[in-house]
Amino acid sequence: ENGMRITLSLLALFLAASPARGNEALDLYVQMTTGSFSSAAQAAVDDRYGTAVWHIAEIWPGRDDGRWLYAENWFGEAERPYRQRITRLTVAPDGSLLARGYRLPETAPYVGAWQDPSLLEGLSPDELEAVAGCDVTLVRAGERRFEGNTHGRECRNTYKGAAYVVSRSVLTDEYMLNWDRGIAADGRVVWGPEAGGY
Repeated sequence: ENGMRITLSLLALFLAASPARGNEALDLYVQMTTGSFSSAAQAAVDDRYGTAVWHIAEIWPGRDDGRWLYAENWFGEAERPYRQRITRLTVAPDGSLLARGYRLPETAPYVGAWQDPSLLEGLSPDELEAVAGCDVTLVRAGERRFEGNTHGRECRNTYKGAAYVVSRSVLTDEYMLNWDRGIAADGRVVWGPEAGGY
């Protein structure tokens, strides 16, 4: 009976600490992931990769439904970004972070919002479209290291004959890694780098 009481007390302590740890992890993740990132150094030594640039800024501060990020992704010398996405970060009951992506209703008016988040002030989260099945669970895998993955085959995709996307991310003080691949129904990789992420 005493052992059960101790176990229940430890479990209650763990559950009470999870939200606090999760909120601390959320603050750290937002701090580490905001800024500009480039794969130019990787592209210079490995011709299988081009130069991708990601700009990430926090938007809509003060909301009570999570932390919101705007990401603008460029490739090479393109005239416009290949992707603009808004992500909402929340803390899961187990203390991990949940990243849910949203599509903008239109993209052109928001190019450059990473430098000027006021461009998004007239936009409401209600106008966004959630990217179904593509949530990423982020876990703190070290003091200043986060790792994230999509779940199974849930993130549907039809580009180049894919059936779904698998996405993996790693964030440390030294680098941000993003590895997205389109997988056909038979398991073949039909787009995205096979050797590793950007």
